[in-house]
Amino acid sequence: MSSHDIESGDRTPSWWSSLASPGRLLTSRTALRRKNIVGFVTICFFTFLFWTAPPQWLDLKQYSIPFISPSLHDRRILKTLARYDLAPDDPYPHQLPRASKIMPDVKTTDLPYPASHQRFPSEQLRELYPAGPPDLDSEFHENVVNPRTPIHPFIKNWMSPEWFHSDGRNQKKLPKVQWDLSANPISSKRTKLNDERKEAVKRAFVYSWQKYKDNAWGMYDVSTNIRHDEVKPVTAVPSNPFQGWGATIIDSLETLLIMDLQPEYELCREHLNKIDFRLINGADWARGWRADLEDQTDGEGEEFDLKKRGHLDEYVYQDEHSERPWRESHQLMATFETGIRYLGGLIGAYDLSGDPIVLERAKELGKILGRGFDTPSGLVMGRFDAGSKSDYFHNGRVSLAEVGSMNLELTRLSQVTGDRWYFDQAQRAIDYIENIVIPASDLAPLVPSMFDSNIGSRVNGYYSFGAMADSYYEYLIKQHQLIGGATNQFASMYAQAIDKAQELMFANLTYYPGRHLMTISGFNHPGRGLTYELEHLTCFAGGMLGLGSRLLDRPQDLVSGDAFTKTCYHLGASTASGLQPEKVYFFDTHMSDSVLYENITAIIEDEEDEYITVTKLKGTPQGTVNVDGRYLGRPETAESVFYMYRLTGDPKWQDRGWRMFTAWIGKCTAKAGVSSVGDVRQKEPRHTDNMESFVFAETFKYYYLLHASPDLISLDDYVFTTEAHPILLRNRDPGADNLWKPSASAINAELGKRGSGTDAQLYTRLQRIAEVDKQRRIAPPGSKGFMGGGLGRSRGGIERPSQSDESQEQEA
Repeated sequence: MSSHDIESGDRTPSWWSSLASPGRLLTSRTALRRKNIVGFVTICFFTFLFWTAPPQWLDLKQYSIPFISPSLHDRRILKTLARYDLAPDDPYPHQLPRASKIMPDVKTTDLPYPASHQRFPSEQLRELYPAGPPDLDSEFHENVVNPRTPIHPFIKNWMSPEWFHSDGRNQKKLPKVQWDLSANPISSKRTKLNDERKEAVKRAFVYSWQKYKDNAWGMYDVSTNIRHDEVKPVTAVPSNPFQGWGATIIDSLETLLIMDLQPEYELCREHLNKIDFRLINGADWARGWRADLEDQTDGEGEEFDLKKRGHLDEYVYQDEHSERPWRESHQLMATFETGIRYLGGLIGAYDLSGDPIVLERAKELGKILGRGFDTPSGLVMGRFDAGSKSDYFHNGRVSLAEVGSMNLELTRLSQVTGDRWYFDQAQRAIDYIENIVIPASDLAPLVPSMFDSNIGSRVNGYYSFGAMADSYYEYLIKQHQLIGGATNQFASMYAQAIDKAQELMFANLTYYPGRHLMTISGFNHPGRGLTYELEHLTCFAGGMLGLGSRLLDRPQDLVSGDAFTKTCYHLGASTASGLQPEKVYFFDTHMSDSVLYENITAIIEDEEDEYITVTKLKGTPQGTVNVDGRYLGRPETAESVFYMYRLTGDPKWQDRGWRMFTAWIGKCTAKAGVSSVGDVRQKEPRHTDNMESFVFAETFKYYYLLHASPDLISLDDYVFTTEAHPILLRNRDPGADNLWKPSASAINAELGKRGSGTDAQLYTRLQRIAEVDKQRRIAPPGSKGFMGGGLGRSRGGIERPSQSDESQEQEA
């Protein structure tokens, strides 16, 4: 705690502590126009005292002077000055909302069945994959095979490392991460407060979850299409940004288990069992036409059973010469989002539940995503056509986060299945980055956020811990923890990267008096160097630094992580809404005072004809020169606040997190969930109608765990993916913590055929068939039609993401 923080039990009057604060020295040049000459002399006396006194005298919190009481006029001046003061490092406890006031009417048991769910009529199944037309040449054309790109020599000679064993036989005992609860126990009073806050977070989650169920689970509505990835919280309209597989459902599985909402988890099991990974928003990238799902046979008269199929054979293209009939080519799968939201969600849910259905679906999806690693460099494609017959994809320019953030999910999948194939895909990519990309980087071992995977002479550009780079660095230290330090590779790569970032990208913000605030900025090379920015996405790094500090015995990293997390918190506490902006640019610390500060003429509170001149730091929030004021429900600061609490046990982090949570719920709650907002600098910001699935997977989860018992999802038992999916460490058995105890109804539940399609997917497919028929009717003679020509976004074999895809990539 810094020297100007008010300690508990301090008897100094609050007005006196406020006046004695170092931040108050900014008003030393204040000119007061006074009616009361006695009051004027008093203020001048104390100004002179503070100006000439030795520094140690300024810490007046050590003194108790209860007999001195400010006049009404002085209190009004102090209240006026407070409007321009910096936000406090810690919220005042008496100003924090009580947990009982947060959605008190929301019930968390016996939740209603999804109002939006409609069963797909079995009599319409035959319409989903009608027989092909008589003259296939008039509808389909032979797919143009991309020229084969020579495989990089490093990939040709790569061999799977000997140190990896799926059973973890060579893992080492790593240092403990969480603070010692036995040496520093939580008081009964604090436990009661935490329980109340935890239940309030749960109520807010249930409110939003039920709104999703009622508006986006899978209702058929011709006017709005069939969409169920997310729900827009203002208009209550469903949306499908992530392939139509029900992203919110899969992303929420562990949150449901952690919050002891087992009936809701069991409600999701039929959905996750039925998801057809071959359909992307109704388009079938995989097999082409197929017969009715109810009576299809395997060629020998036996009913076709999806459960008997291999995980990969049905997806791999077999014909060397032509496209499959009715395969909709160029349906691009978003690898990064599919990996972190769907695959990560399935693996995390398996580790918490031990549910075998979840594991089967994870294995299946892992094989599909593995197709994206078929590139000359071994770096995964950002978007790829999983059903393409091309031997290799050419990925060209890539995002560091996309190509370096599959380690945890695929390694854990190999650990629980015993199949090292999954691990090999991600490990080969990391080895390529370490041996080929990093040596070519101008700022090695840092890597630019974007670079050409076909490495030329040098690699340079924009270096950052933010968008398009963040999870690569995060996964280095977390992979070290997951494999139990079986190799020093990841610890070494992480430590060297952090050391270089401290040299180039860490910047202390020295113009905040008495505060240890800092930013982890972007860095342009070649170019102007440090950008003095802070993205909300980068705020995960406080927790990462703390985790690395414990695992690698780097104590200074915890100091940096604490300061950076406090800076992220400070930005939210400094806005009118209490919410953190998406991105800010700070003033360059080398600027002069004349550039940094401004004089404000302020009307004294409740005295219309009285003014004071206040010298304050420029910007809103103070110290910022440019602000992207959006708040998208992001979890990164809450994540680092959670880590700081679990690492130190200091309850101030819980109070900070509670202030953040109550501001979020208070300003963003809408009729169908919790909305993004347009400008956090406004006291009542406008809702912008978006609630991404990570709100359920990350934001609510971190706030809940912040106030839960530290034994729940301990950082010594689990490691979090970048989407906050907890996966087990030390090869503990999935379900070991008994977070799911199957009910009798779950044990006997009929979940349908695996991979046969959810009701929402089947409705979407039916609607797509209707669109195809319409296009055929209006297509000019001799055209390729709608489906056969490929429904994707590519022309001439060059993939061109749509505008929506590009915006999603930027948000990632």
